[in-house]
Amino acid sequence: MRNTLNKDIDMEAMLLALKWSISERVITIYPELKRIISEIGGTY
Repeated sequence: MRNTLNKDIDMEAMLLALKWSISERVITIYPELKRIISEIGGTY
């Protein structure tokens, strides 16, 4: 019982860390992405 609880907590922490790193990456890429989209012809 205790072991599975720890596993769940680890999984939760891993997902949170993954989400965090993805959102940080998106924030760094976003301006570049906007520029590329506007070059292609989208108006944002």
